[in-house]
Amino acid sequence: MDILKRIGAIFYPPRCIFCSRVVHYNETCCPDCKARLPQGSEPFFPEENSCLSGCCAPFFYKGVVRERLISFKSVRHRELGHAFALLAAPGVKAALGETRPLVCCVPNFEPEQRRVYNPARVFGRALAKELGLPFEGALLIQTRKKQAQHMLSARERLHNVEDLFAVALPELSEGRDILLCDDIITTGATLNACAKALLQAGAHRVFGAGCARSGQSANLHDGEKSG
Repeated sequence: MDILKRIGAIFYPPRCIFCSRVVHYNETCCPDCKARLPQGSEPFFPEENSCLSGCCAPFFYKGVVRERLISFKSVRHRELGHAFALLAAPGVKAALGETRPLVCCVPNFEPEQRRVYNPARVFGRALAKELGLPFEGALLIQTRKKQAQHMLSARERLHNVEDLFAVALPELSEGRDILLCDDIITTGATLNACAKALLQAGAHRVFGAGCARSGQSANLHDGEKSG
């Protein structure tokens, strides 16, 4: 597979997702952009009352990172999900240590089981592949349609996702560590609601990962877990 990627790069050189410069066949970001991007790859951990055991995201959600993620979410540029997964993988791997979790994603509302575009699924599947971990995109379901989180205050976000998620395949989560993926981590309310459902279904621990984290996740303490 590596040889095929090398050959493909000769005819279709990969380019930096931020500035479009040609990069190494196994990279998605050039050194100049990587040096200027709002780095956020250090693990950050939730408050004591959170259901998450920890979270990780490579960048802060601002500047060119925000622009590219808006494209990923709204224009359906799936390749950006794969690019962010490659960038996120080293930090997530370091945060997990020897843990080998099952990877899943924050679900969208899919009435009558109609598959809809879900950036979290694209990112999660790509991250699992990069880390050599199993992925199950149907582990969680969203039980009802919700109001867009970005329009709400932190308190309203918590209420908006209360009892919103359920575990569709509890036999896969019981007793296991889970890596739960989303595209953007803002207050952590959505991840926490999903983690709560997973723990209630018997999961051992739930870790979170995203493409980027916003400034509103500053209530998640960097570097060390509360208590």
